Amino acid sequence: MFACVFQGIIPYGAQLLSVYALSKISPLEIMKYLYYPYIMWIFVVLYIYTEPYLNFYRKKYKK
Repeated sequence: MFACVFQGIIPYGAQLLSVYALSKISPLEIMKYLYYPYIMWIFVVLYIYTEPYLNFYRKKYKK
């Protein structure tokens, strides 16, 4: 998941270079509109920190 996040954010990634080639807009200008990689990063970090608690409750209430 972190690879997807960083691939979407880096200014020399394939997606941003394609946009630059088609529209001649600087990849740095586009980066401020990249909300999906940042949201994905937030949810990955939340999952990493909440997974131990979820496993604890799953084992505790398992029939």
